[in-house]
Amino acid sequence: MGKKILIIIVALVLSQSCKKPSHETPVGTISATIDGIAESFNTNAVGQITTGVQSNFLLIGGSDGNSPEANTLSLSINSTATITKGSYSTVGTSSPVAHIFATVGHMSATQHNIYRTDVEGKYSGTIAITLISNTNVEGTFSGKLLLDNGTTIKIITDGKFNVSLK
Repeated sequence: MGKKILIIIVALVLSQSCKKPSHETPVGTISATIDGIAESFNTNAVGQITTGVQSNFLLIGGSDGNSPEANTLSLSINSTATITKGSYSTVGTSSPVAHIFATVGHMSATQHNIYRTDVEGKYSGTIAITLISNTNVEGTFSGKLLLDNGTTIKIITDGKFNVSLK
């Protein structure tokens, strides 16, 4: 009887250890809460790393549809060093530098509301890479973005991405 109970316990432990965590972000997704509203930018969600002589550039982007009026979100990191797992701030001008851009709100094919990280550093943001390989990059982001007019703010929280690298 004791062996049967031990076998059942071992089987339960092994079956639970093989499951993926429920918090894992699916590949091909970018999502965030923007001003309290959950948004997804999963259309054409992809990343790209470009390396140069003194520059490494990671670009991640996606949209919420295929139309010219679709909202978009992009993240970028520019660094003189190899881009690795870690946290990158949108404040500062020395390498590495992170940026968050979003075209959100009421838009048309000819007029977009472009929000971006504050280059003057009044409002900060962070892009954190939790996993990076030759084929994939995953992480989180948050921050406050300013409209081009410099006064309207969008607050981004709970940002997550998991995209293939092309």
